[in-house]
Amino acid sequence: LIRDAITLPTISDLVDTGKLPVGCASLSRSSSSSSGSWTSQPIRGSLVDMLEKSTVYANNAGMYSPILAQVCLGGVESLGWPITCNTYMSSSGKTVSVPPHTDRQDVLVLQTQGSKRWAIYAPPAVEDG
Repeated sequence: LIRDAITLPTISDLVDTGKLPVGCASLSRSSSSSSGSWTSQPIRGSLVDMLEKSTVYANNAGMYSPILAQVCLGGVESLGWPITCNTYMSSSGKTVSVPPHTDRQDVLVLQTQGSKRWAIYAPPAVEDG
């Protein structure tokens, strides 16, 4: 259901017509493949053109896509927690989208297309301060 509903053509239509606000994340030129920094900015051009250069993301995509809204509602009903859906899209040749980092919230990854090697690490120690 989700795999067939979330495809590059359907997402491109939402992005390119301005119905789904997105940004792009790019590794800095000095970054290695697994460390360094990244920048985030609004996309300039079509989704397909931007995917050649960077990872494109949409925060709170469930507000703009009915199928993702259904996924969020299902999560709320099943888990009893507030749920949001963020989407990330990268070209097939991209090995690193962003360097290792810690999110401020719990994350459940649902990959609908392609393949990716995911690495999960313990969060960094919190210092009293």
